Parts: sequence; C-alpha cells; structure tokens
Amino acid sequence: MKKNNLSKHPPVFLSQLKIRTSFFVWLLAAIAGIFVYFHGGQFGGMTGSVVTTFDNAAPLEGGRVTAVFVQIGDGVTQGTPLAQMDASLLEAEKAVFEAEGRALEGELSAVTVEVTRLEKMMAQQLADEQDILSLRVKQKTLQAVVASSEIDHQIRLLDMRIQNCTLRAQAAGIVSRLYHSSGDVVQAGDPILSSVINQEPTVVGFLSEYNARDVSVGMDTYLTPVSGRGAVVRAKVVSLTPDVFALPGRANPLPSQSYRGRRVLLKPEDGCTLLPGEEVQIQFRRPWTFRLRKGAAQ
Repeated sequence: MKKNNLSKHPPVFLSQLKIRTSFFVWLLAAIAGIFVYFHGGQFGGMTGSVVTTFDNAAPLEGGRVTAVFVQIGDGVTQGTPLAQMDASLLEAEKAVFEAEGRALEGELSAVTVEVTRLEKMMAQQLADEQDILSLRVKQKTLQAVVASSEIDHQIRLLDMRIQNCTLRAQAAGIVSRLYHSSGDVVQAGDPILSSVINQEPTVVGFLSEYNARDVSVGMDTYLTPVSGRGAVVRAKVVSLTPDVFALPGRANPLPSQSYRGRRVLLKPEDGCTLLPGEEVQIQFRRPWTFRLRKGAAQ
C-alpha cells in the first residue's frame, strides 16, 4: 500500500502552504490599501453643503401688508417689487405738511404782491413810507419763517419712508418662502418672504483637527451629492479658517464627543449642477466614478 504524500513529505506541504498563505495575505493587504487610498482613512473625506444666500424682504417699519406681488418659485431681478406695506398714514402726514407749506408760501406771496403795489404808489407819491412799513416787517418775518422751515425736510423724509413701504428684491434670485400674506400685520424687520440669490455655487465643509495641516488652498477635491443624483464634481479649496473650533452637530461624525476642526471653503468647477443647500461628500482622493466618467467623456 502507498503511503499518503502528506505523511511522506510533510515539510514540502507545509512550505507550499506558507507560500500560498503569504500570497493571500499580501493580496488582501493590497486590496485593503487600494480601498483605503480611494475611499477610507481619516483623510478620505468629509461632509459639506452648498452655501445658500437668502434675500429676506422685511419692512423697516411695522405695519399691515397690503399686497404680495410674487409666489414661491417666481424668478426676480434686482429692483423687482415683492410686497407692499400700508403707507396711507405716511401719505396723510405728508399731505398735512404740504398743505402747511402751501399756506405759508401763499401768505408770503400775497404780502410780497401788496408790498410791490405800495412801492409803485410811493413812486407816484400816492402813498407814504408809513403805509408800507408794517408790510415790509411782515414780509421779512415770513421770509425768515420759510427759510428756517423744516417742512421741506419733513416731506423728503416722508417720501423716503413711503418708498420703503414697497419692498424690492436686492438681487436676482428665486422666491423660496412666503411668511406673510396680504392683510397680515408684521413688525419691523420681520421677513415677509425670502428669495434664494442666484450665484455661483460655493461649498463649505469642516475639516477635522487631525487633518487640519494636510489641506492647503488650491488643492483639488471631489464632491459627490449625498442624494446619489448627479455626477462627481471637481472643486478647489479657496480658503481655510485660521483657527480650530468645535464642529457643529451636522458636521460632527461623533455627536457624543467633542470634535474640533477648521472651516474649509470650496469652489466647484464651472457648469456644475449642485443645488443651494445640497449636502455633498467631499473627498480628497479622486473617486473611481469620476475617473470613469472622465474616460467615457473622452
């Protein structure tokens, strides 16, 4: 009977087993290293969001909203009327000042006409100085009152307040929220509506303190929408906060622990389709998907 090869040559078998085991160990280590290089590690990436800038339409003075001219989703340009506040009291106050001004100017005009008439009569020796003296005193008094009057100044101030009752867009954008409607009474500074300003997308992220020295301005990064929709977008680091501070809850990967880091601002490449407020994964290693998309495009 033939003996088993294992019992006949145990050193050879063990040697082959060691070689195969070492091969698989190195293979697994290489695969893990590649995975960590592109997807893992503490320096693999972070979470960020597209910066959203709002234009809040709020009155400078409290009052009643008489009209809202836009709806959610409407596009607006700079200067577009958005809402109207009740200006009836201001207009009534302006009318009072205008009436006072007209009365004062009318009285001065009448006295001036009479002084001119008496001066002509004096030239024809039909009147004397005593007849015109009191009128000249009254004329000078009225002229001084008109010169020092605050009526014109008050009217200009009321005009400005009336203009401010019409709320206008400060920049081009899209109406995103309506907080009040016609007939509501709002306080000064209370927004009636908000618009998202049209601007080139900017992404803000928070870099852990551990990697704070590994990122520099001008470095390439890659943004992947958390929603899974849309292509990977290349971006560049444009600024870093000089100080290290505690990260907010949304950016903290360990909410139960204190997590410190720096704020990093990224500028995506032109033509990207990122939406305001969208959350993205920020990677410092080029993803495989980005390379594939680039290769397919070529």
